[in-house]
Amino acid sequence: MKYLSKLFTVIILLSFATISCEDNNSTEPQITYLLISERNSGMVYILDIESGDLAELSIFTLDTEDTVSGIRGMTYSPETNSLYAGQNTNAGGMIFQLDGSQRTATLFNDNSNELGAMEWYGISDMTYMPNGELHATTWDMVLDNPVITRFNVDGTRGESVEFGAGGPCCGLGLAALGDNYIVGDWRQFHEIDPEGNVLKTELLSGTFTPSIDLTATFVQNFTWIDDVLYTLVFDANNQQTYVAILDPESGELTQVSEVIMGRYHGLTAVPDLAFR
Repeated sequence: MKYLSKLFTVIILLSFATISCEDNNSTEPQITYLLISERNSGMVYILDIESGDLAELSIFTLDTEDTVSGIRGMTYSPETNSLYAGQNTNAGGMIFQLDGSQRTATLFNDNSNELGAMEWYGISDMTYMPNGELHATTWDMVLDNPVITRFNVDGTRGESVEFGAGGPCCGLGLAALGDNYIVGDWRQFHEIDPEGNVLKTELLSGTFTPSIDLTATFVQNFTWIDDVLYTLVFDANNQQTYVAILDPESGELTQVSEVIMGRYHGLTAVPDLAFR
């Protein structure tokens, strides 16, 4: 097992490495980092889930020397050992493949049709499904509705699935739940099947310190670590971002930490393998 860079060694010593788990092919412990990105700058941070402290990781750079900013959703693919990041509307809604070891980015989908027009307003969240496909929540410009869009391995757009009656409007955090999805919303979340049908809707519950107004809260991002579903929730009243654990059966949120003031997105769990 190669050693991580000096930065990551220091981070581990400072307990910014959040979770240890056993690799299926090794008896050595594998470190799993929890990452988020600051909305405007594109800086990706390692998040200490107990304190909410942030340690700078990197801004990812294209070969044009442009940087990837406006990150809204991120996910990790074990197939390519890469991160994928989708931008918000203002940044263009493009998707990039991120190389954790080199801190570089490659364009994966430029969010344009054959006429050069945008196909969706932005990427809200992303996840890799059990079958290895990259799926993302977007707002389709033609349908003028939120959808789940599937992307092919070469970055081209696959089919999009509209949500059925009672589906989400906002937040649009996305996670796999078996073959179904969990999709975040304003003050609630939904379980949705592959055809877009809403199977279940649960209102959020839970107690936070300082208190937040769950009726003004948006469920922005999801990521699984083992069988625990972590989420980023944003209180529109106090402009604060929180990390919580969501019970997908009851809708109860358990506060993990409070992130500093501002907009943070892209919550995703990544093994240290991505940085070697």
